[in-house]
Amino acid sequence: MDGKYSNGAICVMDCVLTYKRALLLCLILIVSALLQSKEQPGSTAKIWIKGSKMGSESKHTYLLVLLAASLISIILALILRLANNVEVTPPPGEKYGMVFDAGSSHTSLFIYKWPTDKQNNTGVVSQAHVCDVKGPGISSYAEDPPAAAQSLVACLDEAMAIIPSQSQREAPVYLGATAGMRLLSLENPTTSDKVLREVSKVISRYPFNFRGARIISGQEEGAYGWITINYLLESFMKYSFSGRWVRPTVSNIYGALDLGGASTQISFIPKEAVEDINEKSDFKLYGFPYSIYTHSFLCYGQNQALKQMLVKAVTGQDLKQPVNIPCYPNGYTATVPLESLYDSPCTAANAPSTSGSAQIAIVGTGDSAKCRALIKSIFNFSACSGQASCSFDGVYQPPVIGNFFAFSAFFYTFDFLNLTSGQSLSTVNTAINTFCARDWSEIQSSYPKEKADRLRDYCANGNYVLSLLLDAYKFNEDNWNSISFMKQASNTDIGWTLGYMLNLTNMIPSESVAPMKAQNYDLWLASVIFIVMNKRFLLTGICAFCFEVSLSLSSPRHPWHNAVRLITLLTCAPIECTPTPEWLPPPLSAPTPEWLMRIVEIRNTYLPSPDKYGIVFDAGSSHTSLYVYKWPANKENDTGIVSQIYMCSIQGPGISSYADNPAQAGESLKPCMEEALTVIPASQQKETTTLLGATAGMRLLRIMNKSVTNPNQTQELFREISKTLREYPVDFQSARILTGSEEGSLGWITVNYILGTILRYSFTSTWIHPDGQTIGAMDLGGASTQMTFVPSVAIEDKDAEMHFRLYGYNYTIYTHSYLCYGQDQFFKRVLAALVKDSHTLAVAHPCYPKGYTATVSPASLYNSPCVPRAIIPEQNFTVTGAGNPDQCRQTVMEVMNFTNCRIEPCSFDGVYQPPVHGLFYAFSAFYYTLNFLNLTDGQSLSVTNQTVQEFCTLEWKKLEQDFPLEKKDRLLHYCTSAIYILTLLLDGYNFSEQTWGNIHFTQQVDNTDVGWTLGYMLNLTNRIPSEAPSLLKGHSYNMWVSALFFIVLSITAGLVATSLQFFRRNVCSGQGGWS
Repeated sequence: MDGKYSNGAICVMDCVLTYKRALLLCLILIVSALLQSKEQPGSTAKIWIKGSKMGSESKHTYLLVLLAASLISIILALILRLANNVEVTPPPGEKYGMVFDAGSSHTSLFIYKWPTDKQNNTGVVSQAHVCDVKGPGISSYAEDPPAAAQSLVACLDEAMAIIPSQSQREAPVYLGATAGMRLLSLENPTTSDKVLREVSKVISRYPFNFRGARIISGQEEGAYGWITINYLLESFMKYSFSGRWVRPTVSNIYGALDLGGASTQISFIPKEAVEDINEKSDFKLYGFPYSIYTHSFLCYGQNQALKQMLVKAVTGQDLKQPVNIPCYPNGYTATVPLESLYDSPCTAANAPSTSGSAQIAIVGTGDSAKCRALIKSIFNFSACSGQASCSFDGVYQPPVIGNFFAFSAFFYTFDFLNLTSGQSLSTVNTAINTFCARDWSEIQSSYPKEKADRLRDYCANGNYVLSLLLDAYKFNEDNWNSISFMKQASNTDIGWTLGYMLNLTNMIPSESVAPMKAQNYDLWLASVIFIVMNKRFLLTGICAFCFEVSLSLSSPRHPWHNAVRLITLLTCAPIECTPTPEWLPPPLSAPTPEWLMRIVEIRNTYLPSPDKYGIVFDAGSSHTSLYVYKWPANKENDTGIVSQIYMCSIQGPGISSYADNPAQAGESLKPCMEEALTVIPASQQKETTTLLGATAGMRLLRIMNKSVTNPNQTQELFREISKTLREYPVDFQSARILTGSEEGSLGWITVNYILGTILRYSFTSTWIHPDGQTIGAMDLGGASTQMTFVPSVAIEDKDAEMHFRLYGYNYTIYTHSYLCYGQDQFFKRVLAALVKDSHTLAVAHPCYPKGYTATVSPASLYNSPCVPRAIIPEQNFTVTGAGNPDQCRQTVMEVMNFTNCRIEPCSFDGVYQPPVHGLFYAFSAFYYTLNFLNLTDGQSLSVTNQTVQEFCTLEWKKLEQDFPLEKKDRLLHYCTSAIYILTLLLDGYNFSEQTWGNIHFTQQVDNTDVGWTLGYMLNLTNRIPSEAPSLLKGHSYNMWVSALFFIVLSITAGLVATSLQFFRRNVCSGQGGWS
């Protein structure tokens, strides 16, 4: 090979090839050379083969074998390293949709979005933006329909700026007009159609998927509002603390009560099937079907109802004289055009034949009773013909059932009257009657910022709300507290648009997210650099090697010789050639392959942090339970998102029962501990925080130890338990007695965590801090009871104050635990008090049913430190039931001790307690007792008192007959327990008839048993370091395979080429190298 060829080979080493062209070129050169070698017997191929045989006998063969082994090892190591990846699922894309809510008084545009991967075919929709259209509702543009359309332009322009351009053509947009346009359609259908046509023209000009503009039916408005409420309240679906969307196990579906200006809607799921198909709406949301009753009453919205009330008031009156209006405040006077009462389709039928420009004088009399009767007269109850399943105007309605959300004007009216905090029906009636009796001048001076027409109407509106709910919808005193008057649900205004968009997503195709292969950043960067450098050097070397092989296999005199060289040089673009041959053509472009650029343009994704684990033993007075919790290491504002993954009930009694055999207490924990370790990954066990917390049972044992011969029983129990738990590969911290304040406050954390009042996952896929109030917690156990809440005033007794920081927010709570006031211990104290007062061995128990008789031993009664031992009978005594609830209450009051108060205000036993504030959850024995009496559905205090009174007068024989499956001991004590609960709540904790509705008696919170252990683990995560997720560079699976294949191919090809070059130079060295 002459110098020109050598220079050409050097130049080719610097050429930059595209990969497809390089491989194709190699194939052409090798095939052409092999064909040429067959034609020429004296070709270099034979020399090479011969040289190879000779070289196999030389010492260089061994070096080559070692080099090949090394190269293979390097290749394998690189492949294994580059194949090191994880499979991750990137976040889904987003879709958008828009809905115009064209109401009677205004129009709003709501922009919604949802992830493309839906949940059971329904989108997880969140509100992205709201734009209030300037001006009145579109029905007000009857005289100028184009102006109605033009009023929407500003909000449509906002939507263009908010929705990404690539999502606009797929974004559905819809305009739904409600009661205002329904009335216009009744009055002038041609005009209403023209308004909708003009609106449609304007919306169609925008690059959205316009779905139409129309008047929605009242039934649609009510049904979509029902969807909105239950979606926001997470009745259909919620995000669990375990990190996935789930359907609530026992879904608490709410009814919806909407009161607008022109119409009112009621929607709920009745107990029985809906009989009238015209009042039925069916939906399928998140994979589950729902069938609801819904009806909209046009002309019974608040504004139209008051107009009907005025018409009723003036009908038959001498209009030349002032007309008395009992729904207006005393002292209010005004003159109104008579025709203004009949300018609505709702009242036009009653217009007198000649109203003209007549004016009438009206005078307010402020008589609530007459107002209520006047308003009731606008409903046509006679049309129901006495049918039970009928509301008014002959409209079918099944009996109301369950909880209801009353919003819009329901809320605004009651909010003004301060009646939205769960007040009883009697309190509501009293408040409305009191307001209606006030003089107009007094009302104006009390509310100077309120508009006069609104202020005038509040008496009428309050009575209309009562009449609508009680007389029309047939709520009553028993289920009144099932109605919640709310402006928002989950901090979101309630309306029909969100429900419409939610249902619409069922018809929009879902887009699944493909998993990606991801690498950490450093490895990804190294791969990119390697590929880029290979493009410049390595594959160019392969090209050069192929060129050299083709030349060595061909004869310089063969006609293909120059052609092969020319093809190679024309395919390769020289970068730097020194010297540059005169025959070399200008550089040719070699564009970077598209897929190589895609390696650089990847998606950032994150590898979730590993889960952390914790174990907590709840050692109660009667039993012990083990709970296993976990949370992602990447916490939210320093606090973990904790979820329970396992629970195990320890066989046997509580650990305090092992006082005489401490070793057995430790042994009893082993089966559950061994099961727990099967749940926790072995790699995480050494970091698993483990604690045993004992509550009231061990507190009592500690008190008893002070007066017995073995005062160290408590310490011995904990030593044996600690010894057992340290045998396991976990991070055991301690076994100890929790204070009553700890138990109460940690239970409060549990309640509020589960209810989502301290942290909630929003439909925008982020954890947020809710703006609402926290919930108080009341626990009634066997040995103690706890009261915990956030008061509205400063806590004066610092011993009753606890501080927490959770998810970046500080909480200061009041908490107190009353030892010996648990249900079982209190029963003993009541009986001991009766024994003390009887002075005989025959004791009449007013809380036990008549006809019950039992013999009780002193040992069974006085075996607790809670029971006073001043007088202990030496013989058994006989207890006889008296069935006297009034005397029972008196006895309970005496045992509770209301005489001593150290710091005002007090509860009982001299314990300081600030006034109760907000909502409360009462669980454990609070729930079990009232649930037995069927009093956990929001019954009023009067109904609860009456039910308890009647139960406590039943005879023992009757109770045994009516409740044959109930355990006798429980059946015996239900009266005592019920009266104790009422006394504790009303006289002890100072609830009242007005605040009774704020108490929710429940066994579980969000389908989870309530206790202190979850709260403990939640608070503990504040002290465990957080671990951020790892940033990864993700490719699609095909892209990752292609990149990996190229890297392996490049390494292999380059190393093989180098080896062959070395081998050939070695075997041909006696011939002067390449020739």
